[in-house]
Amino acid sequence: MFFSLLKYRYVIPAVLIFITFGCAGMQEQLKSFQQKMSQMGQINLPEPIAVSLDKMPEDAARVTIAIHNKITMADNDPSEKVRFEKEIDAGSFLIGKELKFSGTELYIYQTKKSNPSDKTIAGKIDFEGPLGRRASALFLSRFRSAENEIVIKKARVEPLYSTEPEPVMFIVEAASLPKSANLFPDSHMELFEFAGKKALSPSSKEFVAEEIGENVDYAVFVFLLDRISPSADLQVKVSPNKNSLYGYKEATRYLDYNGWRVGILTGQFSLSGWDQAEPLYIKAVFKPGKEVGIIKTFNLIGRYAIHKTESIKLQ
Repeated sequence: MFFSLLKYRYVIPAVLIFITFGCAGMQEQLKSFQQKMSQMGQINLPEPIAVSLDKMPEDAARVTIAIHNKITMADNDPSEKVRFEKEIDAGSFLIGKELKFSGTELYIYQTKKSNPSDKTIAGKIDFEGPLGRRASALFLSRFRSAENEIVIKKARVEPLYSTEPEPVMFIVEAASLPKSANLFPDSHMELFEFAGKKALSPSSKEFVAEEIGENVDYAVFVFLLDRISPSADLQVKVSPNKNSLYGYKEATRYLDYNGWRVGILTGQFSLSGWDQAEPLYIKAVFKPGKEVGIIKTFNLIGRYAIHKTESIKLQ
């Protein structure tokens, strides 16, 4: 059994480009988009001109699908007749094959005036995988249509990190865990499944604290379902204070699976609270990375009262 600490869906971080008209024009927007793709989070994304593949111009949709298939190493449909003139620049956007296409948006669609078959597009692709894991990417592509074929002359992809990731918590009795770190699963998804199978529920009476009248060693796993920036900071703490950002965190260690972060807090406590007048709160505290700019603060993204059977959500 698992507990959703705080049900935050993916939130697009502020990224780049203002839609402006006049002397700057589309060329300036494209230039800004290309320059800022390595500096996610500085300014807002523009309003999309299409919010799904079927709303896009046909050639833009075909290029988007081809880019998606390329970065996920999926097979291209030969009937689409889309090919890459050179290797795609995927930057640091690396995800597992288990993440599948879940949505897309198109922000720029430009036709070259001197040659209408040459076009430039920019947009976003969303991915979702088993157990609710999510990721997103921005893409910029230049292509041309010729003789019933689309040739992608250039394509670039960069990760679009979540600034308010969704955390999920499991409480596991320490005695049921492997004695050696080498015996733990070595991927985010496998560790999630492993912790979920061994997790206890305070309402299930599986825990022994009520029976023996003493605290027990537990490990609290907090998984982020959304991919976060390498410069972002996750902290998992325990505290008797419901609303404070502070708490004990010295016994927490962290794992990073290509941007999907896990915090593991270990300690002795009682799930029934037999010797405590007030509940203890497990907290997930998060600070976005450099993609949001210079000013960034820690925020409480998840909280769970371990002596109760329901998660507590922030108002």
